[in-house]
Amino acid sequence: MKLLAHPHQRRQQGVAVIVVLALLSIMLLYVLANSRSLYDLGCELRLLEKQQIKRMNARMGNTNAPTAQLPAAGTNSVSVVSDPKPQPETK
Repeated sequence: MKLLAHPHQRRQQGVAVIVVLALLSIMLLYVLANSRSLYDLGCELRLLEKQQIKRMNARMGNTNAPTAQLPAAGTNSVSVVSDPKPQPETK
């Protein structure tokens, strides 16, 4: 049974440990950078959502108002609301 390693093998093992630690530290830096980017993107997404909600509420006027007119009481007519310019579907 061999208990002592040769100096050359010890040096190789030491270099291997340093290389593995360097690779782990680089991977950790990538993970931290990506998590920071995801956090920033989430904040930007929330800001855009708030701006869009604000813009939609401004277009609608009073958000509690009904969007279509109800027919007068006692009539069978149905009011139809049509969009003059239909929007193309996006995929």
